[in-house]
Order: sequence, then structure tokens, then C-alpha cells
Amino acid sequence: MARAVCAAMADADGGGLTRSQLLARVQGSWPAERLEGRLDLFLRLGLLQPYLAKAHQQRYVLNPAGMVGLLIVDRVAERGGVDELYVLLDRARALLDSGTASRADVAEVLVTSRSMLSVYADELARLVDTAPLGELIAERRNHDHARLFDDIGRLNDLVSAAHPDLDAEAYRLVTEAQRYVDACYALIERILDEGGQRRDFSVLAAEEYLAAARQADVDALATVGRDLVWQHAEPWVDASDLEAACAARARGRRAISRPSEPPPPPPDDDPLAALDARLSAQRRRRELAAEQQLQGASERELTSALRGLPWEATAALLGDLLALDTDPDAAYHVRTGDALFVDPEGSVTYASPFTLHARRPAFEEPDDASSSRWEHADGRA
Repeated sequence: MARAVCAAMADADGGGLTRSQLLARVQGSWPAERLEGRLDLFLRLGLLQPYLAKAHQQRYVLNPAGMVGLLIVDRVAERGGVDELYVLLDRARALLDSGTASRADVAEVLVTSRSMLSVYADELARLVDTAPLGELIAERRNHDHARLFDDIGRLNDLVSAAHPDLDAEAYRLVTEAQRYVDACYALIERILDEGGQRRDFSVLAAEEYLAAARQADVDALATVGRDLVWQHAEPWVDASDLEAACAARARGRRAISRPSEPPPPPPDDDPLAALDARLSAQRRRRELAAEQQLQGASERELTSALRGLPWEATAALLGDLLALDTDPDAAYHVRTGDALFVDPEGSVTYASPFTLHARRPAFEEPDDASSSRWEHADGRA
């Protein structure tokens, strides 16, 4: 609710919002009576401030400290609040260095820091005794104690120089810091023991493994695989199995004989005569195909028949008929037209008129050469 109220107030056009405007912007996710009570609480805490110092006025603005507080809450929830301890120690050292810190301020910093360390030490001890491994790993990343003793040592030197009568409180701070560090080590020890038994490499971050590989000595790195058991893989077959398999294959193998050579051709075999025979057989096959299309007629229009065949059969038939047309010994010729039939859905997409004739017509003697060429070309088209 605090986040929703802050977002609604931040999106205001200026001059704040009235109570009814604020309710209209944030209600819907919670019951109205619960939201009303929470707005009264925000007014008492100072998150919402009256725009005018008048009784019963209903326009409010947002206290900037409220939005900063939400950011601090997010940081504490993410890092566990340990960073706030370092901020407190850094601020105390800065005040002592500048000479502006009073005895009461220094005493308050020592007590607050010791209290925070005591609470964190108790919480870590509880987690070590009760929490599962995953929760321990998540908590461990929130506690970086590497610089803690250095910061507390510098603070103690400043306290001893400025306020020697607070040495007892400073000593109690060091004692509590030692208990907190011991709790951190106990946390890490349980993570390493339990994670090592599970062979779980997620117990440390990738950066920590990289740092260990770069900075650790050879003896320390050699202990990583000290307790691992290694066993060489056994071969799938031994020598006796291989020998038995080779013997069985040799027994079942058939001898391969070379095929006999073909008999030599007879001495009277004439290759030109064989070629003429093949050409005659080919012409006979084409003439039979033409007669099959004519079906006893002297000519026939084949356009529809060709368009109805599969395109492979159409191409083969056209090739045979055109070959007969160009063969001077064949008595068939074809005539094509200039029209174009287009059928995108058919097997033969494009076709022209095509007519097959059983006998080649006799050409009339032309009067001149140009007429002869025109009639000859038209007759052979």
C-alpha cells in the first residue's frame, strides 16, 4: 500500500492530491475500509503531509523521506542489512576524524553497532542449526566480513584517542564482532561440508571458483580431487571375443569368382547395319504411335488429347511426332497454330493447336522463289 500511495502521489500533476483523488487512484486491490485505515496511519507517521496547516483540510503531499525509505527497505531485503552496519561505522569514523562527534554520539554508534552484530550472530547461529542448504547459500552471500575487523580497528583507535572513557564499550564491540565472524565461519563450514557431500558446485559463486583457480597454490588445488574415486573403463570386447568373431566370419564367407568374359562378336557383324536396324525400329515405334493417334483418319487435331495427358507423356509424344515430321522417309507431318492455351491448374500449363497429318501434301510449283519459300514454310510449320 505504501508503494501504491507513493506512486500515485508522484504521478500527480502538482499541488498534491485530495483524499478522494488518492483513494480513486489506489483502490481496487484492497478493501476500502482497510485502505482508509492505512491512509490514517500514513498521516500519523508523516508519510503524507497536509498541504496547508489547517484543520480538516483534505489535500496532501508526499514526504520525500518516504520514497527514500522504500529504497532502503529494498536494499535491506536484498542484502540483509549488513551494508547498513558498514555505513554506520564509516559515518562514525568520519565524525571522529572531523572532530565534530560528541561523546554521546560516539557512545550511541558503539552501542548500535554492537547490537546489530549481536543480532546477526544469533540469526546466523540459528540458521546453521536449522536451515536447509539452499537457504544457507542465499544467506551467506549477504555477509561479507572481510573488512569488518579493519573498520572496527580503525574506529577503536579513533575512540581511544578522542574518548578514552569509552574503551569498555569499544572492547565489547570487538568481542561481539568476533562472535559474528565466528558465526559466519560456522555458516561457511556447514555449506562446504554439506555441499561437498552432495557434490554441489553451486555452494560458491563462479567468481569464487575463478579466484581460487588463479590464486591458490598447486597443493591446495590438488586436494580438490583427492577423495574422488577413478576407474578406467573396461573394453567392450576382449581378445578371445575378437578371435571368435573373426573365425565365425571367415567360415561363413563365400569365395568370390571372377565372371567369365562375354563371347566375341561374330566376324560378319556390321556396326552400320546394326545402326540402320536400330533407326528402323525407332521409326517403326514412332509410326505406330502416330497411327494410334490418327485411329484410321488421315488427319486429327490433337490439342485436347495432349492437354489431357500428364506433362511427361505429352513431352514424349510431341518428341516422337516432331521427329517423324523431320524424317524424310516418314509419311507424317504436323501443323501447329499461333494460339496459346494457358491452364495454371492443369498438368500441361501452356499449349498451342496441334494437328497430325497421315500424308505429306504435294507442294504446287511456285511462280517465284519468295512464294516457294512462303508455301514451304507454311506447309512445314
